[in-house]
Amino acid sequence: MAVARSLRRNTTITYFLAALLLLTFLYFFLVDSTSLPSLPQSRQLLKSKDAASNPLSPPSLPFKKQDPNEVPPPPPVVHYHMNNVTTSSQPIENRESVLILTPLAKFYSQYWDNLLALSYPHDLISLGFIIPKGREGNEATRQLQDRITKTQAPSNKKHRFASITILRQDDEPPTAQSESERH
Repeated sequence: MAVARSLRRNTTITYFLAALLLLTFLYFFLVDSTSLPSLPQSRQLLKSKDAASNPLSPPSLPFKKQDPNEVPPPPPVVHYHMNNVTTSSQPIENRESVLILTPLAKFYSQYWDNLLALSYPHDLISLGFIIPKGREGNEATRQLQDRITKTQAPSNKKHRFASITILRQDDEPPTAQSESERH
């Protein structure tokens, strides 16, 4: 069987392009990446004092990724042995902190107003919200973030909380449930 004339002429070009492609791959795999010119940073990096020290830090500050050669600090995780927890009759004077963790499927402004009306010092209160993924959760997150922005503003020293954490569920709830069915 005879090979078509157009295919015989393209073999030289095909070999040339294959060799060029092979050299390009070898160049990128074998050349040391430190010798390649680096691209300038398009955005300004955060100063170390303006950034959180660990990705698990409270989200009051953005987290700045560290250099790969640096030893990362330990995460801000504290283990409490609940059998040894004691309280005092003067928690404010002893600066005892409180965590209020709330599952929140729907944002209620009255609940937020009640949190703001607490008589315990707000700088000793940490808030945590667990919000489901979905349309209602997105709306609740938006409303909650609006209130947090107003409350945690630097000009609002009286009502600022120690920290506020919003946790979103990774997946959708398995079945649609009404609020009365969940409780």
